[in-house]
Amino acid sequence: MASVDAKRDEFWITTAITSGIIAVLSGAALGAWAWWIDKTDWLERCAVGDSSDANYGELVWKLVPPGPRCVWTQEANGFDATSPVNWSWSILIGLAVVSGVLACGATARYLWIQRSGRDLARSAVLSGD
Repeated sequence: MASVDAKRDEFWITTAITSGIIAVLSGAALGAWAWWIDKTDWLERCAVGDSSDANYGELVWKLVPPGPRCVWTQEANGFDATSPVNWSWSILIGLAVVSGVLACGATARYLWIQRSGRDLARSAVLSGD
């Protein structure tokens, strides 16, 4: 029975560590990407037309799906348009959230198993088994 418990413990520890690493790397990638957008001239990506008479859109952040978009309005630009969705943001954020939840769940499950085992051992000692 000890080998089954050891394999179960190893599974939950591996799941927690792997998920935690993926969550950290996804978060780091999001942070690096956001830093890059902040440091580069993102508005150049929102330009329409020649560089001499470019019509710049406004950079906005949307929550659903998450990420930056360029928006042009009739009042400011003479036409209404929005840049397409960049699904990379949704994928990275989803990966970070799911991995973080999985890491927390696996860690909690492992700790619960350990506590249950200690409680069983304690009750066996107290009952004299």
